[in-house]
Formats: sequence, C-alpha cells, structure tokens
Amino acid sequence: MTLFERVRRKYFFARPSGFGKTTFLRTLQGIFDGRGRKIFNYTHIHRSNYSWDSYPVLYLDLRDDVIETDETCNELMKTSRSLTKLEKKVDTILTKFQTMHKLSKPKETRLPSAFASVLTEIRANGNLTVVLIDDYDFSIQNNMNKCPKAARINTELVRDIFLVLKDLAGLVRFAFVTGIRKFESLGITTMGSAFDLHDITGGIYWHDIAGLTESDLDNYYSDHFAAVSNMTGKPKDNITSELKHWYNGYKFSSYAPSPLYNPSSVHSYLTKGEAERYWADKPTVQFLFEQMIKLQYGFSGDPKEFGMTSDLLGRMEEADLLYDAGYITIHDFKNGNYILKFPNLEMEEAYYKDIAETARTSENSTDPEIRLVAASLMKPVPDFHGFMYAIIRGIMKLPIRPGYLEWYRWQIMLLMKAAGIPNVKGETKFDISRKTEFIDLTGYSDDVYFLFKCKLLQVVNFDAWAAVRESIPAFLEQNIKKTKPLMLLAAGITFSFDFGDIVKSDYQAKLIFPNGTVHDDGVYDSADVPNKATDFYREESYHPNTFKQLKRPYRRQNASTMKQARKEKSSPTVTTSNQI
Repeated sequence: MTLFERVRRKYFFARPSGFGKTTFLRTLQGIFDGRGRKIFNYTHIHRSNYSWDSYPVLYLDLRDDVIETDETCNELMKTSRSLTKLEKKVDTILTKFQTMHKLSKPKETRLPSAFASVLTEIRANGNLTVVLIDDYDFSIQNNMNKCPKAARINTELVRDIFLVLKDLAGLVRFAFVTGIRKFESLGITTMGSAFDLHDITGGIYWHDIAGLTESDLDNYYSDHFAAVSNMTGKPKDNITSELKHWYNGYKFSSYAPSPLYNPSSVHSYLTKGEAERYWADKPTVQFLFEQMIKLQYGFSGDPKEFGMTSDLLGRMEEADLLYDAGYITIHDFKNGNYILKFPNLEMEEAYYKDIAETARTSENSTDPEIRLVAASLMKPVPDFHGFMYAIIRGIMKLPIRPGYLEWYRWQIMLLMKAAGIPNVKGETKFDISRKTEFIDLTGYSDDVYFLFKCKLLQVVNFDAWAAVRESIPAFLEQNIKKTKPLMLLAAGITFSFDFGDIVKSDYQAKLIFPNGTVHDDGVYDSADVPNKATDFYREESYHPNTFKQLKRPYRRQNASTMKQARKEKSSPTVTTSNQI
C-alpha cells in the first residue's frame, strides 16, 4: 500500500536473478488491471481500504528473446535500417497494447514517440497508464560483447523510454522498473536527476518485497517442510539448517532487518529435497566472464573478504559486478565501508563452477586439459606428471588468477570432476593424533584413492607434502578394512605466482599400496609393474598468453631437498607413519 500512496510514484528496484522481480511485477499488474478483487482474497490488500480502480497496464518485458544471434548482429552491422531484437519486441508490445485498448496507430516511427503517443491517448480517453518494465538492463548487458552495436542502440532506446516517463509523468498513474544493475554502471547517466525514478533497491522498507525471510518460511512453508521430511526422512531441523546454510544470507541494505533467502532456490530444494546448487543465470555469468578477461587484476581479490566504500557501490567496479549478480552480498558496514562476502554455500559453489564451466565452453576451451586429467588419473598406475601438466594449463586458461588458495583448490576439484573422477570433494576430515586434519581434495577411481593437499606461496617449499603426509597412516588404517582396499595417490601441491606472469607448481607425490608398500622407480606408466616406489619433485612453468610450456620440467632441489630425497630413496619399501 505504501508504494501506491507515496508522492513519488515511479520506482526502480534491482535484485539478482531468481529473487522474484517478475513475480512482483505480475502481482502489481493484477492489482492495477482490475482482476485484484478476484485473485487477492484473504490477503492484506484485500482486507484494506484500497479502491481497486482499474488502469491500463503497459507491461514491457525486456528480457526474453532480446539477445542478438550472429546472424541478426551481422544484419544489424550491414544496414542502419535493421532493428535490434529489443526494438522489434517493444514495437510488438506497443502494437498489442494499442489494439487491446483501441488506440490509434501513430505515424511516428520512433519507438519512444510511439510510447509517448500511447500515454497521451490513454489520458485523452480519461484514464492514466500504469507502466511496468521488467529487466530493463538485460538486452544491454548481454549484447555488450556479443553485439556492441545492438547494446548501444538498446541503451539509447531504454534511456529514451525513461525520459518519456519523466517528461509525461502527469500521464502515468504508477511506474515500476526492475533490473539487475543500476543505471550508472551501464552508462545511462544518473537515474535520480535524469529520470526522476525513486531507487528503493537499498531501502530497508522495501528490502523483502523480493526474497523470502525467516518468518515467511515459518508462516507459509510448514506443509512443504513436512513433505520434504516424509520424502527424504530428514528431520525438520535438518531441513531448516540446510536451507539457511545454502540459500540464506542476502542483504541489500546495511540496515536490513534480516537476511533473505533466494526464493527460486528454496522452491527447487523443496521440490527435490536435496541441498545443492540450483541458482543459474547463464547470460549474467557470460557477461561476468567477459568482464574478468578485461579487468583481471580487479577480480583477483578473495570474494570472502571484498571491501567497497559506500560511494562506489553501484558503479562499474569489479566487486560491484559480483554483488549485482548475487555472488557476494553485504555482510557488514563499518566506518563508511561495505564488507561484501559470499551469502551462502550455493553462491560460493556457483562462483567457482560458473567460471570453470564458462572457460570449458569458451573459444580457448579447457576440454583438452580435462581429457588429459582423465587419461592421467584413470590409468592403473596414475601419471601424476601428466595430471599436473593438465592442471596448470587448465588454470592458465581461466580469465583470472587470484592470490588466494581456495581458487586453486576449487579449480583442481572441478577439473577432476569434469574429467569423470568420481566422488571428488573438498575438506575431508581425518582424525590424527587427537587432532583433526582437513585434506583439501579427495576422490577415488576403481583402483586409486586420491589425497591432495594444496598450498599457495610466493616462495616454493614442500609444506603441502608435510601436511598430507600426516594423513596417510590414518587413511591406510581405514583402507585396509575395506572389502576392496585401494591404492593411495597422496600429493602435496604448492602453487606460486606473480600476477600477469607464469604460474608455477612444485609437488611431491607417492603411490602407496594397501599394505604400505611404496611404488618407487619414478616411472608412471600403464605397462609398469606396481612393485616399486616413486617420489618426485618437479617445477613446471607456462606462459600465460600462449599456454605453451616454456621449458621442459626440471629438478630444482636445494641442499635440504636433495638430502631429504636421498634419505627417502634409501628407506625400506614397507613404510611406517614416520617414514611416509
């Protein structure tokens, strides 16, 4: 009700995809077009003294079927007479509206003029128009790289439509515009002064008009929780805990009363009963990937610790792009600075997976590296040298190379998953000597269990191997009890890099049999008889632009490293925990 009663009756509201912006606009449409009394029974507005006056509603859906294909973009480049897909869609919507309300077809060929004629004629007939614009920025953002000319034309069209809304404000009963990004970031000048649209994106009173709150779940979803519990056997406490960790945590105001759930993901969870990643917005992900290529340095910060000053949030900053897409959200506000972090597990997983998947399907695809990972690890005797060669090449094909460890852990895991290595997961817990040790990556094939620990350092050392070595006895103890004990490939991997230069990796690995015997001759080959040991140190370097190996792998061992290597070479083939 407050939206309708306020003096400023033209609003703008931004949210990531999946938050129900379209549903909210359709709700407004039902309130204004005369159907409200029939479809809003038992709701607050139905019980209120709202007048239920009917108005013509012009609903401009600017999202569906507005991305140019190669064919339509080429046609657009050849002639100035061709229309973008957005222009054609807006023309179709206006024509249908004119027919529905028996308006004259204006002679003007420019769409903004046709839009103005619609508002003028409706007023001449004694009424006012309600204008609802859904995803104003979609056709701009998603044609920027694919078809820049279309993006420019669409930007001008959207700007002109907003200027008509401002100039003919007296002919408009109510207007509401939604999008993912704010206008400034897309070059559409300043929204307040130019278009007189009241931005309620960060307003605490409007925070939950798109999204679900904790009280929403408590008040309206108890039957759904019961259904999921019956279907999966999960207690209600487990269900609410999974929902909170996976889909809650969004805050779009520093003073928001409570964090929001993503409605789309919650509904998918209640349908399937499994806590996993459901959020997907491929056009936004593609746009973000392309921006990462252009702005590599800016995206190299850790999304768990992004900071943004209050006067920058809402501009074309790297952290702001992640914020608008929904990957990160407001966590806190201190001393004029926003602290932005992942809102939940779903978006943390989505961030890493989306970039990896977009890289796989890009022109410089990671498919060759994925195949090499599979070929290296699925051998009876895994080729760890080949595996690391593929991992480094795959990482070098990603648009950014951040200076935090989680990035490398995730990308190794995702390359292994894409290669078909089953049951790959992160943060596996081993209880060792009354303490808990977390191993970064684990997984297994039919014959081999993988146990990898990663480090990220500017100075190469073998701390990663020292960490994984402590977990080997605990694994062997568990493994020998299984019906089919597996070989263990344990590895410590240390990455080091300088931004814009080469990525380096040092690693040490052992292939260990269920009885503790270590395979030891430095050769990983499917024809090799598994009765010896291997223990190797190796550094590999790749050029970041051509992804070609600059030099053959070589041994780089200082005195202590060589001494350690000689010591382990002379150790018995049956190892103990100390010898591993």
